Amino acid sequence: MTKSLKVICPNGHLGFAPLKTESFRIAVEAGTDYIAADSGSDDIGPVPLGSDTCASPRAWQEHDLEVMLLAARKTGKPMIIGSAGDTGTNSRVDMYVEIIRDLARKHDLAPFRLGWFYSEVDKEAVRASIRGGSPVRGLDGRPDLDEAELDATDRIVAMAGVHPFRALLEEGCDVIIGGRSSDSAIFAAAALHEGFPDAQAYYLGKVLE
Repeated sequence: MTKSLKVICPNGHLGFAPLKTESFRIAVEAGTDYIAADSGSDDIGPVPLGSDTCASPRAWQEHDLEVMLLAARKTGKPMIIGSAGDTGTNSRVDMYVEIIRDLARKHDLAPFRLGWFYSEVDKEAVRASIRGGSPVRGLDGRPDLDEAELDATDRIVAMAGVHPFRALLEEGCDVIIGGRSSDSAIFAAAALHEGFPDAQAYYLGKVLE
């Protein structure tokens, strides 16, 4: 385990308001081990998820990704993004992967390893679970999910923990684009990967998120 770990998080919600490039530059020049950011939020409401669209302007998202990617490749440090495109649906992950590839070509970056994962859950898998005796329990006294409500649902995303991020880090990925994720997991995964104890890693994750 390393004695210390520095993670730069340039924006509380990537793309929702463009990151401050000068502040970010100062942080990068001071040294870092990881550059990571959450791109999701439930503050935007259910419409972007249901309609499979973004709440943030694409230009702002591209701006943040470009600034982060160039810094990550210059320093040789991993870059981690969670809940791509505000909602973390499969199409938003694909959009971010496309943006990263376009930016790599635009700046003629040396080859690097790009990894990503999806968080959407197939409705029929949920239906099979319900029929198989494993109900989706309602929270705070709400009723369990039934098939009528399932049929009325357009899109389902799970919330990833640290596991897919850690798996991609272990595979040597330089840039990771994640589907819908726990905010804390984005940062905790880096600390766990470096050998820090669970309690410290998740505390770090909570502070940074």
